[in-house]
Amino acid sequence: MENLKREDIDGKPSVLAIITSPLTMRYGSVLVARHSLERLAGLFEIDLVCPNGKLECGEALTSLRSMTQVPIRKAGRLRYCWLVFLRIVGIDFPLTGQANAPMMRRAVRKKLALWNYSAILLFDVASSQYVPTAYWKKSIVHLEDPPSIRLQRLAQLPNISVRQKLTAVYLSIRMRAFENKLLPHVNRSLLLSHADMDDLQKQFPNAVFACVPYAVEVAPDNEVLSSEQRIFPMVYSGNMFHPANVDGALFLINDIFPLIQRKHPEVRLWIVGASPDARIRQAAAKYGEAIVVTGEVESVAYYVQRACVSICPVRLKIGVQTKVLEALMHGTPVVTTSMGNSGVGGMSGQHLWVEDEPMAFAKRVCDLLDGKDWSEMSVAGKKFVEDGFTWEKSVSELAKQVRQVAEECVRPL
Repeated sequence: MENLKREDIDGKPSVLAIITSPLTMRYGSVLVARHSLERLAGLFEIDLVCPNGKLECGEALTSLRSMTQVPIRKAGRLRYCWLVFLRIVGIDFPLTGQANAPMMRRAVRKKLALWNYSAILLFDVASSQYVPTAYWKKSIVHLEDPPSIRLQRLAQLPNISVRQKLTAVYLSIRMRAFENKLLPHVNRSLLLSHADMDDLQKQFPNAVFACVPYAVEVAPDNEVLSSEQRIFPMVYSGNMFHPANVDGALFLINDIFPLIQRKHPEVRLWIVGASPDARIRQAAAKYGEAIVVTGEVESVAYYVQRACVSICPVRLKIGVQTKVLEALMHGTPVVTTSMGNSGVGGMSGQHLWVEDEPMAFAKRVCDLLDGKDWSEMSVAGKKFVEDGFTWEKSVSELAKQVRQVAEECVRPL
């Protein structure tokens, strides 16, 4: 029996899942993978291949059929320089993830040799490098943020450095070439928003795309604080080393915050997130105690849940702004840009406020600080997320996509 490919067990389709980052991470594609795998395991027989991460007690996905963890790449300086060189000359995959590539490839091939999988689920585009092209027709690629478009738009942000701009342009060209080879030939590619799906469909008209919405944990209604219970007037959250968040922070500090101060001279702004760029601290220092840059905190949700207004001034149109969904789920009214709302799709004036000009943006923030329509937007925003962005809804759509691929790819051995 060990020498033959095994069929599905008890009528459950078997699925090979691959991700190139350790499951211990708590953002991006890993967060999607963890929530999805926990819920898909009851519907499919799942084997997971991923880089090694020290999972704490209670974190292991015991409901999976198997989990194969491969070592993480050594991060020595010489090794790093060698990988950068391989990427520059076009030999190595431009976005490799953290796994030891040769061992990852062997682990995947070993699984493929043992099982006749109904579908292969790739939780990031880098995972596709480990799957032989003969298996692409039963592969589902979870793109999250389409890399080539994200990098191309990232290069156009006004507040990124020349080095970041050149790197983004180069990687966008490399990723576009790879996507051109991959996307038309895999069974389908999944995106987090209809806006991203429409943008990518224009570039790859022969590829198959589907939307599986992003999701957040549902906050109980009794945990939603009233405006009087909120202790932080304004919060802008995110990883403050990410170029799009850095650009948003500088736009907020330099162009929007001074206008808010005119109406509310004593107001304070909290910029919450890990590893803030030096330019953020430098710009905030001009306002003294009026702007607090926290750096990494134990719980970003603590600040978002207790903010009167959540601000999302990002100017990069790609993916779904998790900070917007999490704020709305906590009943925190949001003021964002059209770029920040592109993947969320909320209705301005009902679920949140959408403004791109500094003066209009500042006015919406001031109105909410004054209590105008605060309660109505708090309730409407939370309901909007509960109706469209729960993990149950997201994984239900993902399961439908996996079943469709399994049905299409059924074939006798």
